[in-house]
Amino acid sequence: MKQAILLLSFLSILLFSQAHAQYSGAKDGLALRYTLSNYLFPVTENWDYDNLGGGLEIEYIRHLSPALNLGVPFKIFKAYLPTDEQGGFQQEGLMSLDLLLQLKYFREPSFIYPYLFAGFGGNLEGLNDINYSVPLGLGLNFRLQQHTYLSLKGAYRLGLDDLRDNLQLGAGLLVLLGESDAEPPKTVDSDGDGVPDENDLCPQQAGKPALYGCPDADGDGIPDGEDECPQEAGLATLKGCPDRDKDGIADKNDECPDQPGPAERNGCPLNDADRDGVPDEADECPNQPGLSSLGGCPDRDLDGVADKNDR
Repeated sequence: MKQAILLLSFLSILLFSQAHAQYSGAKDGLALRYTLSNYLFPVTENWDYDNLGGGLEIEYIRHLSPALNLGVPFKIFKAYLPTDEQGGFQQEGLMSLDLLLQLKYFREPSFIYPYLFAGFGGNLEGLNDINYSVPLGLGLNFRLQQHTYLSLKGAYRLGLDDLRDNLQLGAGLLVLLGESDAEPPKTVDSDGDGVPDENDLCPQQAGKPALYGCPDADGDGIPDGEDECPQEAGLATLKGCPDRDKDGIADKNDECPDQPGPAERNGCPLNDADRDGVPDEADECPNQPGLSSLGGCPDRDLDGVADKNDR
């Protein structure tokens, strides 16, 4: 079973290394962590904080490829080692040295990047006993500064000797050192407007960053592709067209663009020179206040006949 888990772990690294290839900005890294180990839980299946042993880990990390790192952690710690399957134990000082492959999911300049790791390690118990294990785990790094990360990791170590499976947890700092030989991916900007093609909605037309790289010939803040009047500065509410008389009707649709008027009159005002309530265009006597029933003409004697027709 242990051999199957190990094989699957290494196959996962090989299969995903190409799929998740990304640029790494540093050749080397150095991590210092405080670690906790629990050898009794895999035997008793009973979690007890009193069974945790503490220590220090220093890990050298080498960039191998955009997706893979090599980790070499050295630990010195104390642990409660099982002496039998009934939960008997003894406290012992240990040192360990591992060789790990780390599969990264995000490049280091990211705010956060997780990674999987697997490898092989040797443990020195006391001064004489040496045993070996296969660590499998997960790490998580949070960027604090440009090259400094809060580094967390956890591993289940498959012991190749009896009663030596264990859990290990670590927390500390990771510092990236040096620069990578790999070049970061080049930014493509086909139209040369300063907006990368991947963010440019008009990659073949030079435009403004504020408009995601799209042009705006009249400078009204509306991209030409959405502007019905691209050569005249206008209003967003009128799809980029101007409205000189501010009546809410675009000049191109306004029959009286310099006189405000209602939409039902195509933007033209209702003129009534004699103020009799009859529009001039329908008023037969536009300069004399009159009755609407008489076409806007007056009827001084109130006989129902307009003065102009009254003999």
